This record gives sequence, structure tokens and C-alpha cells, in this order.
Amino acid sequence: MSCAACELECRDGGIYIDDTVHYNINLDNCTRCGRCYRACPAGAISRVPNP
Repeated sequence: MSCAACELECRDGGIYIDDTVHYNINLDNCTRCGRCYRACPAGAISRVPNP
């Protein structure tokens, strides 16, 4: 969908566009706050429990 809602909601720089022009999550920056998950209108992001 590439709407950028997740990227706009992320305050930690955890969302980026990769070489194939898809949004990805940078796990080094992701704080697992869930803002991107709640912002996604397409349900494309899954929540993963903290280890």
C-alpha cells in the first residue's frame, strides 16, 4: 500500500524504505511501542512479543 502511516508514526526511526521500495522495520531502532501497528490501515504489521 505504501501509505507511509507507519513511518510517520514512528518516533524512533524504526521504519525505513529498503532497496526494493518496501517499508521495513529496523530492529536496532524499534522500541516495540506499537504506534506503527496501530497506525497501519491495512493491517500489514504484526506485533511480536518482547523476548
